[in-house]
Amino acid sequence: MDNLMNYIKLLPIAAAALATSGYARADAPIAYSARYYSPPTAKQRSHFHIYTIDASGKSKRQLTTGEADDCDPQWSPDGRSIAFLRTYDNVTPGTIMVVDSRGHNLRKIVNTDSSDDTFTWKSSLISLNHGADNSTIFNSLYSAKGSFVGFDHHLPPTYNQSPNGKYEYDIDDTSSTGKIVEVASQKVVGHTKVAYSPFLWLNNLEVLGIRTLPISPTDSNGGNATYEVCQFGLHGDTVSSTELRQQNISSVSSNPYSQLGSDFFDLTAWPGKSGVYLAWQNWHNSTGGEDYGLFYLEPFKGALRFICESKFVAWSPNNVTFCASPSRRTSNYERRKDGTFKLVWTSPLEVVDTSSGTIKDIQTGLLLVQNASWKHD
Repeated sequence: MDNLMNYIKLLPIAAAALATSGYARADAPIAYSARYYSPPTAKQRSHFHIYTIDASGKSKRQLTTGEADDCDPQWSPDGRSIAFLRTYDNVTPGTIMVVDSRGHNLRKIVNTDSSDDTFTWKSSLISLNHGADNSTIFNSLYSAKGSFVGFDHHLPPTYNQSPNGKYEYDIDDTSSTGKIVEVASQKVVGHTKVAYSPFLWLNNLEVLGIRTLPISPTDSNGGNATYEVCQFGLHGDTVSSTELRQQNISSVSSNPYSQLGSDFFDLTAWPGKSGVYLAWQNWHNSTGGEDYGLFYLEPFKGALRFICESKFVAWSPNNVTFCASPSRRTSNYERRKDGTFKLVWTSPLEVVDTSSGTIKDIQTGLLLVQNASWKHD
């Protein structure tokens, strides 16, 4: 298997979470973490803090202040509180904090043990994930007031199994082929002539897979890698496939796939209503920062649609719009005595409509957006 693919991952999200909700207010507030740079004359260091804002860019409210960096905001299920990670001087581990939606009642929940720890809301509780320990994942549960409640043990999710757990897709590294196996009997019930990795189950019978195509020394892509997206399953071997590089994206200011190749680092996917959202990310552009691109793939049609060159951040309640942040870029901050400028990293906060492709900047200027969470009631 190509070593490049070891860096590529898919992060499936339950299809139900992306189905159109009865409560479909795209104007629900967004909680986001950002650094707003202080004026050069202030001679003070800027920090990441938590803010809320609506999708039109109005009603901005700052919830946290101080000398710490506050990142990774997450709305509570009831929409009354926001949990986030607080660190000092960019040093991890940090502290999980909670503040209410108006910036009041800030309280400490628990210190994290390592930079690998993650947290999420589980009903009214905060679940702190301490990472994998062999066959189990060990979580600690805390109330929103910081009281330890207990432990939550469960087996790690099996990404290669179908949603109903009946089948799994396995890769044979020796022959570079793939097979669908019935979990209970371990009987092979289907196969692919080549191995697809990463992959994502579209339903209980079909899989979306991605693979790197062989590079020809005389190809027209200048030696850059080409990626094939393929749908396959128990109804046949290869149902439909499309090469991403061959899709027409000439309407974009620049070709996002010009960055693919040895610098390509990460690929994620989310199930949509009739297809899959595919996002790529390039972390190796040392001069311009990260590069991002988001596409919508309808595998049953073999159709690929370019959406934007921004980092996906969070879905709105109606699952049609989402907030995003473009690739960070350098901006002039302060003129030096020799006439040159001190530069800082910046990126705005956007709202993207996936149905129309419309992109609206709701926060611009000298700021750097880290992450966001859209309130869902």
